[in-house]
Amino acid sequence: MTGKAEHEAAVAKIAPFTKDEEAISKQLDVILESQTFKGSRRSQDFLKFVVEKSLSGQFGDLKERILGIEIFGRSVTYDTSQDAIVRVTARDVRKRLGQYYEKFGSDGEFRIDLQPGSYIPEFSRITAPAVTFVTPAEESSLLTVTTPAVRSIKPGRHWVHVPAYVLAVLGIAISTWLWFRNPSTPASDRTPPWSAIFRDGRQPQLIFCDASIQLLQGFLNFNISLSDYATHKFIPSYLQLSPEVKRAASLLVGPNFTVTTAPVDLRIASRISGLPACRSRQLRLRSARELDFRDFKTDNDFIILGSPRSNPWTALFQDQLDFTFDRVPGTPYELCRNAHPKPGERSVYVPTAIGGATGDAYAIAAFIQNSDQSGNVIILAGSNAEGTEAAAAFMTDADLVDKTLRANSINPTGAPLHFEALLRLTTMAGSPNRFQVIALHRL
Repeated sequence: MTGKAEHEAAVAKIAPFTKDEEAISKQLDVILESQTFKGSRRSQDFLKFVVEKSLSGQFGDLKERILGIEIFGRSVTYDTSQDAIVRVTARDVRKRLGQYYEKFGSDGEFRIDLQPGSYIPEFSRITAPAVTFVTPAEESSLLTVTTPAVRSIKPGRHWVHVPAYVLAVLGIAISTWLWFRNPSTPASDRTPPWSAIFRDGRQPQLIFCDASIQLLQGFLNFNISLSDYATHKFIPSYLQLSPEVKRAASLLVGPNFTVTTAPVDLRIASRISGLPACRSRQLRLRSARELDFRDFKTDNDFIILGSPRSNPWTALFQDQLDFTFDRVPGTPYELCRNAHPKPGERSVYVPTAIGGATGDAYAIAAFIQNSDQSGNVIILAGSNAEGTEAAAAFMTDADLVDKTLRANSINPTGAPLHFEALLRLTTMAGSPNRFQVIALHRL
């Protein structure tokens, strides 16, 4: 369907509800006053604007440039390809709407949704109860394992401070060491996703997470938006901080601060550098903080480590994923949501291994396309550092990936197909024990 046809279809869906404008407006007020939306004035303004414009039939105002001008005060000549505030805010609104209905249910007559790729909201009458929130105890008793693939991963410590300028040298050293250490590793050049990542002489970019920004969010109890992160607005102006707290926070993100890298990221770089497909190419190592939106408007291939909490660039691709990490309201912890549950799958997976405890954690390993570009993206993310390492262990195990894809009716030797795997891993006092692939979706 073309963009024009999609727009017309969205408009047609609105028409039957214009007579219910008052009831929908009341439901909108309830949503905007909820705890889910109170934390973001920007998302409140965005949702209010698009709903009111839709109800009044002013669909011509629901275009990216106009939204940027009317809601965010951008100039009439601003470059939408460089300033993604509208797209980023729309993603945040979609996420918050999902959180609202997950937490509070559909307690009104109407439901309001914002579909990916559109700024025209959708309205629907409530005919069935919403999905209820799953507690950790309930999740543990109801979880169904669909793919019994098990692998062990080695334990390791969590953090170390490494200067950013050392990363390139480390990448070359790791690659060289692995080349001589294990030259007879079975070929994986024909196994996705690496057959698509290492291609045409291109240099894939491995994006390390930002450990400092994760610590900052936990310290100040907030979630940084991708737009603010990309423009280096690390400390929100709406936070009422004492001078002492502000100085402490600035130590983590100040101009003289050295970007930190977790040792788990270095171990993942070691794994990827050791792949046969990578042997003849150099992997470019980069810190998340040195990137901006222009880096992704290329045909390059990317490997992004960490959930949106530790690597905000992961949020750039949330709309393409079925499994996404989302912060539990009022806590520094993340759960995993399933946008399209299959039989036997849950809509929410809640980790119990919190703060280095013994329990379950979750991870996603995704292979997707960079939107509007010819490049591909691999996302390796976990509810904790051990989860991210488990995702890398899965994705770099050619035999396991091959077996898992075939078990889900995907031919690994055919044309590259995009997919996303959900992993569950057990940890003992913060050390990873084993992981299982519990779901795989073809994207």
